[in-house]
This record gives sequence, C-alpha cells and structure tokens, in this order.
Amino acid sequence: MIPASDIKKFITTKLHEKAALLGEPQPDVTHDYDIMASGLLDSMEFLVMISEIEDKYFVEVNFSEADPESMSTVEGFLGSMKPIKAS
Repeated sequence: MIPASDIKKFITTKLHEKAALLGEPQPDVTHDYDIMASGLLDSMEFLVMISEIEDKYFVEVNFSEADPESMSTVEGFLGSMKPIKAS
C-alpha cells in the first residue's frame, strides 16, 4: 500500500522549503496542484524529489505507464507510484 498522505506531506514540505528560499508565498498544495507548473522545482529537482520519495517510502514511479502531463500534479504523481515488492 502506498502511504499517499505521508508522500503528499513530504511533497508539501519540499515545496514550502523551496518557496521560503525563493521568498515566495507558501503554496496551497492540493490534489490538483501542478508541481512543475508552479515553477518552484526545475526538472532536475523534481527528479531528485522522486528519488528521495522512492528511497524513503519504498515505492517506485512507473514511468512506462504514467501520463507525463498528469504526473506533474500531486494526484497524478501519487497515482504513478507502486510499492516495491520485497525479494
């Protein structure tokens, strides 16, 4: 099972930290919040965040089945994840 609320909290914290660094207002991170369109994270920072989430929550992003456009929203991002199965 994907810990969606924990991952959303992680994403929200990352975005709030970045907004603070840039002197921007804190974003209201809802299910349809577009992470990439916000301009707070560039593509490299987005990939780093994905890696951090995968490592911390034992999930992986299924890039082969994910819709790239919807994946930049919180809901789409969470929907592209699957748990890593123990071997």
